[in-house]
Amino acid sequence: MSLSSELKVAIDTLNKGGIIAYPTETVYGLGCLPNNTDAIKRLLAIKHRSVKKGLILIGANRQQLAPYVSGLSDRLWQKLTGLNKGTTTPRATTWIVPAATSASPWIRGNRDTVAVRITRHSLARALCLGCNSALISTSANESGSPSVCNDMDLSPALVNQLDYLLRGKCGKDSVPSRIEDIMTGEIIRL
Repeated sequence: MSLSSELKVAIDTLNKGGIIAYPTETVYGLGCLPNNTDAIKRLLAIKHRSVKKGLILIGANRQQLAPYVSGLSDRLWQKLTGLNKGTTTPRATTWIVPAATSASPWIRGNRDTVAVRITRHSLARALCLGCNSALISTSANESGSPSVCNDMDLSPALVNQLDYLLRGKCGKDSVPSRIEDIMTGEIIRL
């Protein structure tokens, strides 16, 4: 199966409400569409993750993340999208931002913020563009277990619960994304 046909299957799986594993800039991720509550509930069950923690959203562009974000100035959007000179970091950065009132508590957790990232990974970006949507992006492991950077290291028990595994190489970072609060500058995860 060629890469483009694998990508098409992954996009079709997401659009039909499925959960997939896929490579990101950092580690392998689990994802589903953020407007599908049933898929989010299933993803949380697969990970054994509490809904209270919230989930990361990735998007290919500002437009895909905008429905989930509230009150960011153009300057902060430029920081988030990496358009400000001198604001990009050498590592993938997930930003904690004010959540739109319409952002589901299944995504926000017990917070009034949401975690978002513009993905620079070619396959993750292609998934977002192919679905014309942001995606849930959480590490492809059970909560508390180490994250993995290679599809061969994914837990077989986890893979058996997924609808599709999109194989590919993760980016050069071998640890999950850096997390920073865009309003305060506080580093949540280095």
